[in-house]
This record gives sequence, C-alpha cells and structure tokens, in this order.
Amino acid sequence: MLVGASEGAKAAILAAAARPKLATAVVALSPERYLRGRDVLPAARKLRVPTLFAVSTNDPYSAQDTPALAHAASRAHARLVTVPGDEHGVDLVRGAPAATVAAAALDFLMPYGPHRRPPSLAAECGPNVAAGAPRATAVVFTAGDGVQLHGVVLGQGGTMVVLAHEYLTRCAAGSRTRESSRATAPACSSSTSA
Repeated sequence: MLVGASEGAKAAILAAAARPKLATAVVALSPERYLRGRDVLPAARKLRVPTLFAVSTNDPYSAQDTPALAHAASRAHARLVTVPGDEHGVDLVRGAPAATVAAAALDFLMPYGPHRRPPSLAAECGPNVAAGAPRATAVVFTAGDGVQLHGVVLGQGGTMVVLAHEYLTRCAAGSRTRESSRATAPACSSSTSA
C-alpha cells in the first residue's frame, strides 16, 4: 500500500501509475494536480489499483484538484471522501475530520492489507473470561508506530470501539480465575470473569 499526504499523495499516485505492481492500494490525502511542475492528472488516469482520495471542502490547495484526480482515476476503483473544513494533508487525520477520514481509510484498506488471524478471547484470557464477555470479534491491526496489536472488539458506537483489554480492566473485580492468571496478554492477567 502507498499512503501519502499533499506532496506525498502526489508521489504515491505517480509511483503507483509508473509501477502498477508496487502497491495493492493507494490512499491520497489532499493531492494537488502538480508536483514540482509535473502534472499528476495523466498518472491518475493510469492508476489500476484501488485508490482512496480525501480532501476538505475548503482546502486552499487541493479542494478542486483532488476531486479532479479522483475522477481521472475512475478505472482504478477510486473513492473520494470529502469532509467540511479547510484542513490539508495530514491535518485530515487530526482534529474534526479525523474520525471520518480515518474510518474511511481503514474501511477502504482492510481488504488490501495482510490477512492475519487474531487469537480468540478465550485463547487470550481464558475460557472463564470469554464466557462472561459479550459476543466479540477478534481484530488485528498495526499501530501508527508500526507495533502489531490484536484485541477483541466487544462493542462499538459512533465514536468509539471497546477492545477486550478495556472491557476486562473495567470489569476486573474479585479474585483471579485460574485461566485468566495463566493468560499471556498482560491486560488479561489481572482480570476476572464477571
């Protein structure tokens, strides 16, 4: 995958067009049409990998260019996400637009990322903890610093996801069960079944 913001977004588009097997997908945050005098539009037309474009409606640099690039990349399974505001580049994943842009990027990239099978809640925390937990979905992801993490989604709402370690820490009360004390995940080692 290639992900870039502003100039990095334009570079990602150019690289993916020039070397189609370089990436399985592209995320371009606020790309403008020109990179140091080079028109990026012809490269966008050549894209053949799925590409997510994101821009804010009042971005002073790319509010017009990003939609044009997304339209040009129509043969690449292109998707355009537009958010209110004037944020540009990496600012799209900070502040007010972050929830919308980050959720769209995650949703867009999930099919193209590595497929790892996460451990179950029972394997992580023991069968007694798993038996007392609500129905859960195991997830694996890589944090921004490159650390690979896994957890179990126990619930979600419009603005949050409850991971297993959060649930188990909050619900920890009483003595530990034999299964949870032998768990390998630190968050589970002090947890109890509710």
